[in-house]
Amino acid sequence: MIVEALEGDYPISRDVLENWVSDKRHLMAGLGFATVNTSIAHSLGVPAVFQTDPLALTVIHVGFFLAGFSAGIGLLAIIAVIALYLKLAPNLHYSLDANNPDGNGGIKKLGDSLWFFAMLIGAVAVLVSIYMFGVRWVYIYKPHMQLIFILWVALPYLAAISVVLIPGLVVRRQVMSFKNYRSEQLNKEKAEAYSAFKQFSEKTDDEIIDEKKELSKKLNSIQDELKKLKKMRNSHLDGN
Repeated sequence: MIVEALEGDYPISRDVLENWVSDKRHLMAGLGFATVNTSIAHSLGVPAVFQTDPLALTVIHVGFFLAGFSAGIGLLAIIAVIALYLKLAPNLHYSLDANNPDGNGGIKKLGDSLWFFAMLIGAVAVLVSIYMFGVRWVYIYKPHMQLIFILWVALPYLAAISVVLIPGLVVRRQVMSFKNYRSEQLNKEKAEAYSAFKQFSEKTDDEIIDEKKELSKKLNSIQDELKKLKKMRNSHLDGN
């Protein structure tokens, strides 16, 4: 429902799905990453215990390929999520609501979903690290292989950080812009309401009392919204 509100009349999510997570792109991402993963594992040097047995060597390389294929599809999904947020961000102005009880303008669930997604990626990163550090790679003593090893281990952690950080920074900019714009509007309305207190010279006492009550309610409402705007989080990066 939140995504639908952000999309408006243009189906942004469908556009991202068609362009980023089509079957063809899934296959390309899987094959591409599988090839890279297998090549890196081969370059690091499969443990000597497997190199004497052709069947075992084949099986372990197939395992590297399948693991890389799955990771490639997952990486594509991460890129698609980031792309979706980048496309949705400009529409935040039309759906943010300072009065929403979630304290994030009504988009807290989107931020929570990113944190959950990042935790899943982080869990995979830990498993990858355990495996990578547990294998006795033959050529790990070489400096350039050590660099490749570190970069490969760090990749899933970078993916976990990116899926939270990149959308968060984009959303923060849009929310701050909304808060500034809405604050200016409310302050203008507040000034107009104060000016209206001086325009009662040609009215009866009862009319003046009724209008002052309405103006007071309006001023209180404006002041409440200004306070909520100030407390409103700029993004899911800002904590609770």
